[in-house]
Amino acid sequence: MLSIELIGAEEVERSLEETSDSVDNISEGIYEAVEKIILPEVYSRSISVWNVRTGVYSSAWYSYIETARSVVIANNAGYSEPLEFGWTTRGGTRVESEGVLMPTLFDNMDRLTEYVTQWIK
Repeated sequence: MLSIELIGAEEVERSLEETSDSVDNISEGIYEAVEKIILPEVYSRSISVWNVRTGVYSSAWYSYIETARSVVIANNAGYSEPLEFGWTTRGGTRVESEGVLMPTLFDNMDRLTEYVTQWIK
């Protein structure tokens, strides 16, 4: 019979439990990343893309934890949906809009992933 004892097994087990807890509540890490990386960038792009003068649209971005594994990013300005997704004019012409949220997410995906990965550790 061969018996092997891992030196520092208690530390390894504690670390695995902490990592498991972090992964189970990963939305907290995602929320932090969104607040530090995504929202400031969305705010900045909102001003530059739409040449906003009032600041209502750009300052209306917010985020919240929805579940243990998801975070919502939203804008509560009444006219945010057309600016993000496009609109149809009264004459029936479709006006496309790339918005600012999706490009910001795509451009910062590596930073977001790195932040959450470090948060888990």
